[in-house]
Amino acid sequence: MAPGFNWIGKLQELCQKKMKRNLEKQEITFNTESHGSAGNPSFQSTVFSELFVSPVMGEPSGSKKQAEHAAARAAIEQEFPEFVEDPEGHVEPKKKRVRKKGNGKGSEYSG
Repeated sequence: MAPGFNWIGKLQELCQKKMKRNLEKQEITFNTESHGSAGNPSFQSTVFSELFVSPVMGEPSGSKKQAEHAAARAAIEQEFPEFVEDPEGHVEPKKKRVRKKGNGKGSEYSG
C-alpha cells in the first residue's frame, strides 16, 4: 500500500459493504491520546464500532491523523483479513495452462 493510503476511508467502505448500507457518522469513532513531550509528540488512537469484535488500538504515530489511520489499518487487519490478503478486493482465478502450437521456440512464419 502507498504511504498516503486512506485507511479510514477504506475501513468505512468495507464496513458499508459488510452492512449493505451507508454508515452513520457515529458508527465508527476514534479516540486519540497524546503521549510524549511537546518536542517529541506521539499519538495513539483506538477505533470503536459495534460492528467490530472489540475496540482496536493502532500503533503510536507522530501525528493525530497518522494515529487514526494506524488504528483504521489495525481494525481492517482484525475485521477484514481478506482485504489485507488481497487489497484489490478480487480473487485471482486459477490460471489455465495453455498449450502453444509449434515447437515452443517462438512463432513460425511461413509465407
